[in-house]
Amino acid sequence: MFCHTNLTKAARILTVFVFLIGCTVFTNAQSVCLQQGQSKTFNYTSSFGSAGSAKATFNLTSNVLTVGYQNTSTSNTFLSGVGFNAVAHILPENLASATATNGWSAVAGPGGGLGNYDLISYGNGKNRLSPGKFGTAVFILTTARPEICINSNVVHLTSLPNGNSEKPVGVPDPNNPGGDAPVIID
Repeated sequence: MFCHTNLTKAARILTVFVFLIGCTVFTNAQSVCLQQGQSKTFNYTSSFGSAGSAKATFNLTSNVLTVGYQNTSTSNTFLSGVGFNAVAHILPENLASATATNGWSAVAGPGGGLGNYDLISYGNGKNRLSPGKFGTAVFILTTARPEICINSNVVHLTSLPNGNSEKPVGVPDPNNPGGDAPVIID
């Protein structure tokens, strides 16, 4: 009876702990809104800290949403993809075309091993970015939007120090909290 009671208490404590960790992970997702000519940067950090990290900068100009992404890992971790949702959602029919550098694809989601996101860019399982490398995805929308709010976003980091992969959630860069000032084009 004594062991059963202690195991029950331990199970309850573990359940609460897992719940709190889950709440912490999901509350780290932060929305930011891009106005025309503005950019916002997100940082992504794996459970290995800087050994598995990346950053992405989103820029909105007219009907073009550009995403520049970089592997900032300090180990032999690879960046394999980036995915994000917007408010209002960017549906496949809202996307006129998309391109990406370094042999990556840029498409309406879901896919690319990233999950169910509006727009994704990924290396097709073979074009992974090593530390220090960067790429760009350009999404051309059918119409310009005065604002796009990035609701949730992740990157796919592979070959982490333990050999596994993770999809850390983007956190707004503290050095770029309000985004860059709008660019005025004469």
